[in-house]
Amino acid sequence: MNYDPVGGLRVAGCAQVKASAVFFVKFNVGSKAYVKKKAFKGKLEAVVIKKINRVGLTKPFRQGVGSEINYVDTTNRVWMEEELVSHQTAVDLSIIHWENVKQAGLEILHQNGCVSMPPEGCR
Repeated sequence: MNYDPVGGLRVAGCAQVKASAVFFVKFNVGSKAYVKKKAFKGKLEAVVIKKINRVGLTKPFRQGVGSEINYVDTTNRVWMEEELVSHQTAVDLSIIHWENVKQAGLEILHQNGCVSMPPEGCR
């Protein structure tokens, strides 16, 4: 005896895709960042990050389109990511500025015929 199955299968329903975009930031919420423009002038000005915003991405997961990251500090000023640097970078930029100022001062002294003081001081 052979049995031949008869019937069908009906599939109904809907599916939903849940995904999230991953983006990388230089500074986390609560961390200190330093103003690059001030560091170029030899000053260290720190801001504390309160909020991170991602702007410029209209449709998620679109290839070739990047988003801009900006930060809001505790005084509610908005900073673009390239305006802020880490502590070590700010210190390095500040040291470079003051070394340039020192070299410019020494050049002015030598051009005017003045002799600079030796590093070990007067004896």
